[in-house]
Amino acid sequence: MADVRVIGVDGVRERWVAATLTLDPDGGSAPAVAWTVGPAAEVLAPVAEPDVVAAGVDMPVGLVERGLRSCEAAARERLGRGASSIFTTAPVAAFRVARTRLRAHGGLDLASRAEADAASRASGGGGVSTQSWMIAAKVLEVEDAVRALGPAGERVVEVHPETSYAVMARHFGLGPVPSKLSAPGVALRVRLLERTLPGLDVLTALAEVPVGTSARERVPVDDALDALAGACSALRHAYGQAQVLGAGTDAVWSDGAPAPGRAVIVV
Repeated sequence: MADVRVIGVDGVRERWVAATLTLDPDGGSAPAVAWTVGPAAEVLAPVAEPDVVAAGVDMPVGLVERGLRSCEAAARERLGRGASSIFTTAPVAAFRVARTRLRAHGGLDLASRAEADAASRASGGGGVSTQSWMIAAKVLEVEDAVRALGPAGERVVEVHPETSYAVMARHFGLGPVPSKLSAPGVALRVRLLERTLPGLDVLTALAEVPVGTSARERVPVDDALDALAGACSALRHAYGQAQVLGAGTDAVWSDGAPAPGRAVIVV
């Protein structure tokens, strides 16, 4: 069989890092990793190519009109003590505010959070935290990139690396995964990736991550590892082995258009 590719994408400040895994379905060659750093539309563009079977993005894909997304509650249950790594995504009303507050150079005017907070509460959601408002522009960026792909955009799924690592650890009979900012946490993530993707040399792959020309362009090791975890979730999704958290029945895009099957997390 011909090689296939899966992509995992994680946010890095104003940009995104994508880990593209090339896999031999027959197991004749080891997985290979290629890295891309850039805007969401750029790193997701290869999804339109026929050998890319799935892409996982660590960012909400699909919103709800009222209340909270059930997928986030389900992921928190699986994470236990690590549940704080999942931000609460506000209802679509808050993102209608975000659309009107996007800055020309990127990001959102944080002073407009109060307006989004009021819109969220009026739609049955909770308050909009500063952290969740700071990523609202990236949620919209991913939405725009996915929708621009047309039918190929269906291959893009929402993932959550911390939940993915927790699932991997349980599969191999291991305990809780330490913080991704700790040395033991990094070591265990490398170990889990190599057991999940036999033949992959994660340290060699990490050595090939683009360095960048400034501190803001560098890709932290935890973001690169999260991109690889997203690729693992995408791989499980492509072959029908992933867990799908949430219902996704009432999902919408930021303009209110139906988004069937979205607002779910694939792990």
